[in-house]
Amino acid sequence: MYQTILVPTDFSPAAGQAWDQAKSLAKQFGSKLVVLYVAQPVESHYGIMALMPGLRELEEKQDVESRLKLKELVSAAEADGLSADCAVVSGRPWECVVQEAKNQNADLIVVGTHGQSGFVRDTIGSTAERVVRHSPCPVLVVRSR
Repeated sequence: MYQTILVPTDFSPAAGQAWDQAKSLAKQFGSKLVVLYVAQPVESHYGIMALMPGLRELEEKQDVESRLKLKELVSAAEADGLSADCAVVSGRPWECVVQEAKNQNADLIVVGTHGQSGFVRDTIGSTAERVVRHSPCPVLVVRSR
């Protein structure tokens, strides 16, 4: 039913729960898992402070750490007999998830959500909600416990 399942992660507990759900589905359907990390430039977090020396190194360190975490997830999935791969892209998270779903010909996206509501969701927006609205395939949203 699902040949390729895309699982975006920010390494949060919610993303971990989505990863667990995706692995369960992959076992059931014999699917390939693709775990995706969207790197956001330091400038998006620090604004003009990104011009300061040292922040570029911080961005590079975060990139290396993220890639190592992704490799650990893939290795653990493969040790469980699953087919898994990883991808790292840079940009706005929801846009990158939707684009990567197209690039990977994903049949399903499994995304975690922090379950924010009210002012925080309205002002910042929900990545999961935007993915659902723009996705080229079905999306399973796993709410954080």
